[in-house]
Amino acid sequence: YYDYIISKGDNAELESLIANKFNMSMFVQADYNLIKQDDDFIWIGRGYPYRWIMLYKMKKALFDAVDNHYDLFDSVLQSNEANIDLYSTYRKKTTLRRSNLDIDVHRGLYDHKQSQTGGPFALYLLDNINSDEVILVASIINNPGNTKMPHLLQMDALVKNINFLEEKE
Repeated sequence: YYDYIISKGDNAELESLIANKFNMSMFVQADYNLIKQDDDFIWIGRGYPYRWIMLYKMKKALFDAVDNHYDLFDSVLQSNEANIDLYSTYRKKTTLRRSNLDIDVHRGLYDHKQSQTGGPFALYLLDNINSDEVILVASIINNPGNTKMPHLLQMDALVKNINFLEEKE
């Protein structure tokens, strides 16, 4: 899945923005655009089939105090006016193997108010061991009437290939 993604070309400008803001390297396909950014938040996406990626960083102490990561993600969505509602049912916590680390992944379904549609999402929790930050990476898929599984697997492959940059001196 990762080979397929990178065969589509990259968006060096968005990759650089993510590297500078989150201290990590992440491949971004050439057809992705910046939707919104704030101090600790970036939202990028592409057209049909719709795939959005949201990144949010927070201090580990704040993250560790959170009991429900779905509520945390919902709070990030609300504070960034994403017009997305998360279903409180059909949730599942899984793990994704990345190198020798397991990443917690919170999966579920969402509704997008403006388009009156929805689909699956995955929230990946990345602990940057080189800093006191946790990066939330969310993938949101919308492919009305068509399969979503290949897109979900592509997003898993994308996250598995994220690398944190060395700590800057």
